[in-house]
Amino acid sequence: MSLYPPEIGVGRWPASTAQHVAIVARKSVRYELGLLAGEKPERRRLALLAVQGWVDSRRLLDGVTCDLAPRWQVTKMYYSHGYPEPVAAPIRQAFSSKA
Repeated sequence: MSLYPPEIGVGRWPASTAQHVAIVARKSVRYELGLLAGEKPERRRLALLAVQGWVDSRRLLDGVTCDLAPRWQVTKMYYSHGYPEPVAAPIRQAFSSKA
């Protein structure tokens, strides 16, 4: 864990000119202000996917779910011992529904 967590996320913008940077910056600010104003309720949905493997992440993901509920709608899809085999259709649906 970092002693100095960032206040904002920094990534790459697909811009090659100052004009493109200005456009992307305006869109990003407008989007963030919309989130703060509650104008984007669909952005409060989350799909968590865990599969059998070297690391069992279900307990960690359950903790994430508890931290986010009830403000977020969380769909958990766990596939390992004692759980059903993964099926592509529900996974595809969860990710295509902007979860």
